[in-house]
Amino acid sequence: MKKNYLNTLVAIIVLAALWGGFTYWNKRQARKAAAKPASTTTEKLLPLESSHIESFVLTSRDGKSLTCSRQGKDWAITDPKDVPADQSKISSFLDSLTSATVDEVVEPHAPNLKDFGLDPPGEAIRVSTNSKPARFTLLLGDDTPTPWRAT
Repeated sequence: MKKNYLNTLVAIIVLAALWGGFTYWNKRQARKAAAKPASTTTEKLLPLESSHIESFVLTSRDGKSLTCSRQGKDWAITDPKDVPADQSKISSFLDSLTSATVDEVVEPHAPNLKDFGLDPPGEAIRVSTNSKPARFTLLLGDDTPTPWRAT
């Protein structure tokens, strides 16, 4: 009978030691994370203001494209058909495009874009500006093995 209680007591002591070790390790990791300074520098994907964009072309994988151009202060869809564009939607799209930041660079000069779902790209956005860079192309890829899309 004493042997059963002894086994239970040893098991409780081992579990308590494991719990204590895990708690100590977790607090230590939290202190390390707090001690690291947070990176405040973020690289913008397109380093310019949306007011400098003169036109952009959205091209899908199947080759269909949509071209929007600035005509004075207003935006218009110029291809495939010349029609006025929804100014608030275009403004919102351009603000999102110019405020996007780079989270992580997986491989700066990838030898095979197909590995990232970028050959051929799912969508392409070609931007023309009146400043530097004069032309900018953003390729949007397929889903990758990671939980994010490749861009």
